[in-house]
Amino acid sequence: MVQRVEGTLKNILLETNDFNILVVAHGNSIRAMIKILENISDKEIAEVNIPTGLPLAFNIDGEKIERIGYLADENELKKLEKEVEMQSKVSSEEG
Repeated sequence: MVQRVEGTLKNILLETNDFNILVVAHGNSIRAMIKILENISDKEIAEVNIPTGLPLAFNIDGEKIERIGYLADENELKKLEKEVEMQSKVSSEEG
C-alpha cells in the first residue's frame, strides 16, 4: 500500500506547488500518507488511530512538511480516536 500511495503522493506534490489540495481516501491510504509525510516506522504507524470523517491538515512547502492537525474539536477528536482504537481491539480479538 505504501508504495502505491508514495507514487500518487509524489505526483500530487509535483503538480500542486501553489495550491491547496484536498485528498479524500480510505483509512489505509491515509495511514500510508501519514507514514510517508511524517517518516513513521512500520511499528509506529500500526499504533496510529485515524478517526473517520475528520480532515487532517498538513502545510507542505517544498521539502518542509508541517502537520497542522485534525480540523475538529479536541473532545470530538479524542472520542473518535477512542472509537477507532476500540474497533481495532475487537477486530484483533475476533480474527
